[in-house]
Amino acid sequence: MLWGGTLFIIGGILYAITFSYPDGQVLYLQGLTIGLMALSLLSCYQAWKLKQKTTPKKAAGEISYRRVLLVILMGVLYVLLMPYLGFIGATLAFLIFCMWILGFHRIVPIISISIGCTAVLYVGFQIGLGVPLPTGLLA
Repeated sequence: MLWGGTLFIIGGILYAITFSYPDGQVLYLQGLTIGLMALSLLSCYQAWKLKQKTTPKKAAGEISYRRVLLVILMGVLYVLLMPYLGFIGATLAFLIFCMWILGFHRIVPIISISIGCTAVLYVGFQIGLGVPLPTGLLA
Protein backbone atom coordinates (compact mmCIF):
# COMPACT_ATOMS: atom_id res chain seq x y z
CA MET A 1 0.00 0.00 0.00
CA LEU A 2 2.97 2.28 0.60
CA TRP A 3 4.04 2.21 -3.05
CA GLY A 4 0.50 2.75 -4.27
CA GLY A 5 0.02 5.73 -1.97
CA THR A 6 3.39 7.19 -2.95
CA LEU A 7 2.63 6.85 -6.66
CA PHE A 8 -0.80 8.41 -6.14
CA ILE A 9 0.78 11.46 -4.49
CA ILE A 10 3.42 11.70 -7.24
CA GLY A 11 0.64 11.46 -9.86
CA GLY A 12 -1.27 14.26 -8.14
CA ILE A 13 1.80 16.48 -8.07
CA LEU A 14 2.54 15.76 -11.73
CA TYR A 15 -1.09 16.45 -12.64
CA ALA A 16 -0.90 19.83 -10.92
CA ILE A 17 2.33 20.64 -12.78
CA THR A 18 0.69 19.95 -16.16
CA PHE A 19 -1.45 23.08 -15.86
CA SER A 20 1.62 25.16 -16.70
CA TYR A 21 2.19 23.30 -20.01
CA PRO A 22 1.01 24.49 -23.44
CA ASP A 23 -2.46 23.39 -24.56
CA GLY A 24 -1.28 20.94 -27.24
CA GLN A 25 0.69 18.73 -24.84
CA VAL A 26 -1.35 18.99 -21.69
CA LEU A 27 -4.09 16.48 -22.55
CA TYR A 28 -1.66 13.61 -23.15
CA LEU A 29 0.30 14.34 -19.97
CA GLN A 30 -2.83 14.70 -17.89
CA GLY A 31 -4.07 11.39 -19.26
CA LEU A 32 -0.82 9.72 -18.22
CA THR A 33 -0.94 11.16 -14.72
CA ILE A 34 -4.60 10.19 -14.28
CA GLY A 35 -3.68 6.68 -15.45
CA LEU A 36 -0.84 6.57 -12.92
CA MET A 37 -3.17 7.66 -10.16
CA ALA A 38 -5.82 5.09 -11.16
CA LEU A 39 -3.29 2.26 -11.26
CA SER A 40 -1.85 3.31 -7.90
CA LEU A 41 -5.34 3.22 -6.38
CA LEU A 42 -5.82 -0.24 -7.87
CA SER A 43 -2.52 -1.30 -6.33
CA CYS A 44 -3.61 0.01 -2.92
CA TYR A 45 -6.92 -1.81 -3.21
CA GLN A 46 -5.25 -5.10 -4.15
CA ALA A 47 -2.77 -4.81 -1.27
CA TRP A 48 -5.57 -4.04 1.15
CA LYS A 49 -7.82 -6.82 -0.18
CA LEU A 50 -5.26 -9.60 -0.39
CA LYS A 51 -3.16 -8.72 2.68
CA GLN A 52 -0.30 -10.91 1.44
CA LYS A 53 -1.73 -14.23 2.65
CA THR A 54 1.39 -16.12 1.63
CA THR A 55 4.65 -15.73 3.47
CA PRO A 56 7.39 -14.16 1.38
CA LYS A 57 10.41 -16.28 0.51
CA LYS A 58 12.82 -13.54 1.49
CA ALA A 59 12.78 -11.08 4.33
CA ALA A 60 11.13 -7.74 3.57
CA GLY A 61 14.42 -5.81 3.50
CA GLU A 62 16.38 -8.41 1.53
CA ILE A 63 17.13 -7.46 -2.08
CA SER A 64 18.27 -9.70 -4.92
CA TYR A 65 21.33 -7.75 -6.04
CA ARG A 66 21.84 -10.13 -8.95
CA ARG A 67 18.46 -9.16 -10.39
CA VAL A 68 19.09 -5.46 -9.80
CA LEU A 69 22.42 -5.64 -11.61
CA LEU A 70 20.91 -7.62 -14.49
CA VAL A 71 18.12 -5.06 -14.95
CA ILE A 72 20.67 -2.22 -14.89
CA LEU A 73 22.75 -4.12 -17.46
CA MET A 74 19.63 -4.56 -19.60
CA GLY A 75 19.00 -0.80 -19.40
CA VAL A 76 22.53 -0.11 -20.62
CA LEU A 77 22.18 -2.67 -23.43
CA TYR A 78 18.82 -1.13 -24.35
CA VAL A 79 20.43 2.24 -24.90
CA LEU A 80 23.41 0.75 -26.78
CA LEU A 81 21.26 -1.41 -29.06
CA MET A 82 18.67 1.26 -29.84
CA PRO A 83 20.56 2.62 -32.90
CA TYR A 84 20.90 -0.89 -34.36
CA LEU A 85 17.57 -2.54 -33.49
CA GLY A 86 15.46 0.61 -33.51
CA PHE A 87 12.91 1.58 -30.90
CA ILE A 88 10.55 -1.32 -31.53
CA GLY A 89 13.17 -4.09 -31.55
CA ALA A 90 15.15 -2.76 -28.60
CA THR A 91 12.03 -2.13 -26.52
CA LEU A 92 10.62 -5.58 -27.20
CA ALA A 93 13.92 -7.25 -26.28
CA PHE A 94 14.32 -5.09 -23.17
CA LEU A 95 10.83 -5.82 -21.85
CA ILE A 96 11.00 -9.55 -22.59
CA PHE A 97 14.38 -10.04 -20.91
CA CYS A 98 13.55 -7.82 -17.93
CA MET A 99 10.31 -9.68 -17.25
CA TRP A 100 12.18 -12.99 -17.48
CA ILE A 101 14.91 -11.74 -15.12
CA LEU A 102 12.29 -10.54 -12.64
CA GLY A 103 10.70 -13.98 -12.46
CA PHE A 104 7.83 -13.99 -14.95
CA HIS A 105 8.30 -17.19 -16.93
CA ARG A 106 5.01 -17.59 -18.80
CA ILE A 107 5.83 -16.95 -22.45
CA VAL A 108 2.42 -15.86 -23.80
CA PRO A 109 1.88 -13.08 -21.19
CA ILE A 110 5.48 -11.91 -21.57
CA ILE A 111 5.17 -11.60 -25.35
CA SER A 112 1.70 -10.03 -25.28
CA ILE A 113 2.59 -7.51 -22.56
CA SER A 114 5.82 -6.59 -24.36
CA ILE A 115 4.03 -6.06 -27.67
CA GLY A 116 1.23 -4.10 -26.02
CA CYS A 117 3.56 -1.80 -24.07
CA THR A 118 5.74 -1.21 -27.11
CA ALA A 119 2.69 -0.38 -29.23
CA VAL A 120 1.32 2.05 -26.63
CA LEU A 121 4.70 3.77 -26.29
CA TYR A 122 5.13 3.95 -30.06
CA VAL A 123 1.68 5.41 -30.65
CA GLY A 124 2.07 7.83 -27.76
CA PHE A 125 5.45 9.18 -28.80
CA GLN A 126 5.51 8.79 -32.58
CA ILE A 127 1.90 9.55 -33.44
CA GLY A 128 0.59 11.42 -30.38
CA LEU A 129 3.55 13.67 -29.66
CA GLY A 130 5.27 13.53 -33.06
CA VAL A 131 8.59 12.52 -31.52
CA PRO A 132 10.81 10.74 -34.07
CA LEU A 133 11.92 7.34 -32.75
CA PRO A 134 15.02 5.42 -33.91
CA THR A 135 14.29 3.04 -36.77
CA GLY A 136 17.57 1.13 -36.55
CA LEU A 137 19.42 -0.69 -39.28
CA LEU A 138 16.44 -2.93 -40.05
CA ALA A 139 14.42 -0.09 -41.62
